[in-house]
Amino acid sequence: MANEPRWYTLPGFRIMGLSALVIGGCFWLALHGYQDAMFVVVPFSTIIGAVVIGLYANSFLEAERTRANELQLRLMMCENSRKLKEDR
Repeated sequence: MANEPRWYTLPGFRIMGLSALVIGGCFWLALHGYQDAMFVVVPFSTIIGAVVIGLYANSFLEAERTRANELQLRLMMCENSRKLKEDR
């Protein structure tokens, strides 16, 4: 469809990219002697994963709502044109 957003404009992918940078930075710190950084990786990745799933699901539901509204509008237009033809 022409009006659907491209994959890189969805907010979930932006957050996923930022979280990958932060988690990668924590792994890099852990590999270079800062083992306390590992305590940030697991909770941060869990929270970001939940946020990404929520945002992606929200954008999917919004697209479905828009599609349903368009179909309902088309149906109403077809019914109206059919009624106009019958009235003539």
